[in-house]
Amino acid sequence: MALIAALATAVTVAVAAGAVVWLGPDTVTDDGRAFGPGGSSRFTIRIDPAGGPVRLIRRLDARVSRQRATITLNGAPAGRWEPLPDGLGGWAEQHVDLPPSLTAGQGTLAVVNTFVSSEWDFNEFAYAVEQQIDGAWTTTDTLDVGPGHTGGEAAHGYRVAGETFRGTRTLDAPPERDGRTAPRVRYEAEAGQISRARARPGAAGASQGTVVAASTTRTAGSTCGCTRREPDGTRRS
Repeated sequence: MALIAALATAVTVAVAAGAVVWLGPDTVTDDGRAFGPGGSSRFTIRIDPAGGPVRLIRRLDARVSRQRATITLNGAPAGRWEPLPDGLGGWAEQHVDLPPSLTAGQGTLAVVNTFVSSEWDFNEFAYAVEQQIDGAWTTTDTLDVGPGHTGGEAAHGYRVAGETFRGTRTLDAPPERDGRTAPRVRYEAEAGQISRARARPGAAGASQGTVVAASTTRTAGSTCGCTRREPDGTRRS
């Protein structure tokens, strides 16, 4: 996976910065943020105006289920982050293919993710942008989100509203098969369906950081029932 591979190649620098730590072959600690009802995040990404189709990849804590948010590009609706299948655990990657009508000829894109519903909140730990250039998918930009990466956030104009969490989480890394990274969970924005998903057993994880706000307000479209699960796995009414 693009984001996992980026972490693997940059692990020495990241550890020195105190932001990302590999604790073992199957465990990764990373920092990030989350936002809840009424919240959103926004940032600017770079692409090649002469390039082809663009996709936005998000790294998330998949233990929090039913995460859904809308996406706009330069103020225009561009798709949705849809919930991943139940049963995923640990880190996951999800990507949305952005409408070519909104990316063609553009050098930068102003992205806004707006909360719709979730079992708890909408979390984000990193973003990568891939674009087809000369027939190959190429990474044109990356954004590492979290209190340990404020310089990168500032460079991308990152802002978050309605923040519910900031800090680190330690979770299982995606497994590898035959030395190759397993297929990422993929959401096709224009097709409106999850085209490939892999179910994994629930992963034990740890969370350190600040719960910025807590709310028991139910949101339209939420299907979380009468209890809510916090990121550390505990439930409360």
